[in-house]
Amino acid sequence: MSSRPRSRESEFYGSNFAKKFGADSAAYLRTRTLKGSEVAVTELRVTKPPQRLSDPMPHEDAFTICLMLHEIPHNEYWEGGRQVANLSLRAGHSTIQDVKRTPMAMMDKPIHSLIWYLPRSALDAVADQSDVPRINELRYKVGVGTFDK
Repeated sequence: MSSRPRSRESEFYGSNFAKKFGADSAAYLRTRTLKGSEVAVTELRVTKPPQRLSDPMPHEDAFTICLMLHEIPHNEYWEGGRQVANLSLRAGHSTIQDVKRTPMAMMDKPIHSLIWYLPRSALDAVADQSDVPRINELRYKVGVGTFDK
């Protein structure tokens, strides 16, 4: 795993991404789809949370998927500048965030998670390659953690 992102997309993975949550650095892995879209996964570990909302990400047609590696009780989740959920996440829970909605979280507890960055262009490339219709949106409940079965 590299720790030196260099492109504009580095706002969505690696150390620049981790700094939005109060971490100094983060391990990540990125790759490109056949049509050139970057997808990435970042291991986010914050042991000394900054006691503030995470920084917003730039507006982009993309999603993040967060897999919790340990429990976070009473986590405040925000979109578009307002709190939309207060939830407890258990290890193994996954959440989905639409980056266009400006997701943020209150960083007042330690966190350890894996966060996948999936731009719309990557989802479109997979659909095109598989000769299936492109999706309009991902179906999920905002601020709700689920176990993958």
